[in-house]
Amino acid sequence: MQTRDPLKFRKASLSNGITAYLNLALPINGVLLGMVFPAGSRDDEMGKEGCAHFTEHMLFKGTRRFHDKVAIAAPIERCGGHVEACTMAEKMIFGARVLSEDIETAAIALNDLTVHALNRQKDFVKERGVISKEWKEYFSDADAYAVKLLHGHLFKNHPLAHSIIGEKKTIRALTVADIRNFYDRFIRTGPFTLFAIGGANTSQVMRTLEKVFGKRRVAPTLRKPSALSAVAPARIKVNDMPYPQTFVLLGTRMFPARDRKRSVAMDVLTIMLQDGISSPLFMALREPKRGAGLAYSFNFSCCGHTEASLAAFGVMTSYKDVNRVTRVFHETLAKVVTDASRFKEVKTAIVKSGQLEEWEAGEILDAASYAVVECGEDPRPTSAYFDDVSRVTMEDVAFLANEYLMPEHFTTVVVRGSVT
Repeated sequence: MQTRDPLKFRKASLSNGITAYLNLALPINGVLLGMVFPAGSRDDEMGKEGCAHFTEHMLFKGTRRFHDKVAIAAPIERCGGHVEACTMAEKMIFGARVLSEDIETAAIALNDLTVHALNRQKDFVKERGVISKEWKEYFSDADAYAVKLLHGHLFKNHPLAHSIIGEKKTIRALTVADIRNFYDRFIRTGPFTLFAIGGANTSQVMRTLEKVFGKRRVAPTLRKPSALSAVAPARIKVNDMPYPQTFVLLGTRMFPARDRKRSVAMDVLTIMLQDGISSPLFMALREPKRGAGLAYSFNFSCCGHTEASLAAFGVMTSYKDVNRVTRVFHETLAKVVTDASRFKEVKTAIVKSGQLEEWEAGEILDAASYAVVECGEDPRPTSAYFDDVSRVTMEDVAFLANEYLMPEHFTTVVVRGSVT
């Protein structure tokens, strides 16, 4: 049972100014040590999309201390732990999960990955083949292809349009020099934030972090804000793709992630619309009053970025039901934002579901790093979030609907499958 607030962090600084966030009194065995760099696919140069993701792969091919992938992972795995990494649009996360007694082993491995990666030509050649296979697997899903098309339209000429994994032609065009340049600029000398999450002695962990990371010298943040150009809503249709069903994706640009008031109101609206089998959208799509269900798999969500968020509704359906599904979504959304009873129920449910939640260390790291990188603020305790929820009004929800979520605001992407 969760007895401590998963997002109530202590903020500290190493002697060189590097920020560390620690939450080490949680009922979680061991410690997740994370390094978060404010660099991701949006920092790829034009024509070199996928460079950040490729760089993440290359770090694990060998470092000065650990000559290959086995040598990197083995010390941590012998302790029963594991090491992992991921690349997103605006950040890269490197993490290691170990028992508290082994945290120095994890810290040394992460530090070597991010300072002394070898980035050898022979490893680059082999890894390009791995990433090409990953690309094929990633785009074997219609929803991933639709998201690429939607981002390309809504973030046109903006780095947030970059596909995290890259494109076939850009993956082929990358050179080991591109990887080395990205690594040197954004990882080896780039700014980062440390996170330590789990159950351990705070003083002991801080001593370890200071010992391992305290002598690093980092450059100031390199990224400059990019202006978003205006885009008109559009309907994008791709026919006869090798997918078994048709996927429909409706999306619209919204406020920046740092706009906390609107972000929390959007959380409330999202849950009002689709959370649970009693939700209006579930009933409208899975169990309509007349006829068979329109869809089995669907999702409405809001993804926040520094300059803008993206609200999107995605649904797998048959091609003949595309227009009907789209209409049902908009009709249901219009009803929900005026439903005072549903609004009240959801606000109560958010607090109670938060009290029931049993957070994993990785989920805590994701939420805390999102606050730091995309929102530009310290992680806020869940108790503070519940206070924000309590302040959301029906007028706040109605404003979002009118300002951003009217049918004329949405771009629609239809990826028509070969089986309709």
